[in-house]
Amino acid sequence: MLFLVYGRDGDEFGSESSGRDEAHQAYMDGWLPRMIGRGPTLSPDGEDHTGSVHVIDADDLAVARAFAADEPYASAGWYAEVSVWPMRPVLDGTMWDRPRPAGDQVSSFVLATWSARPIDEVHIEPADWLFAGELLSDDLRSSVGFAAAIDLPPEEVLQSFSDCPGAIEVHCWERGGRRP
Repeated sequence: MLFLVYGRDGDEFGSESSGRDEAHQAYMDGWLPRMIGRGPTLSPDGEDHTGSVHVIDADDLAVARAFAADEPYASAGWYAEVSVWPMRPVLDGTMWDRPRPAGDQVSSFVLATWSARPIDEVHIEPADWLFAGELLSDDLRSSVGFAAAIDLPPEEVLQSFSDCPGAIEVHCWERGGRRP
């Protein structure tokens, strides 16, 4: 089953690197065969790290939560918040299966959340997503949101979600990690 793991940077993010970035990369390398997508969210100008997005294939919610807790940035206390959602994919493959954009193309991470509703009520339109999925409640019985990454700037993505039934966040994002 897929899970979205999203860590929002806290004030201490990157405060004492001391090899933490390499530890993070090495930790992710161990998960490469089960990684669907990953990368940092960035400030609107693309200069500052604001969070980390990982979509993993894990056996269950407990394994996904352990992945999140053991991730080196999380274990260092650098995240203000880490969220883990079960995710029902809306397309096959990984972000590495999709073509890379031109070097100056800005990409986005979309996170929409809404109150629990029946899964069959949610219809997600096809797009050129790098990864995308419906977020589910922990008991897998309800739809509680949507998450995706796409090679479009946030302002363009936000326009297409103008009728979102809940809260919508669109962040600058870039593909992260090494190719599996």
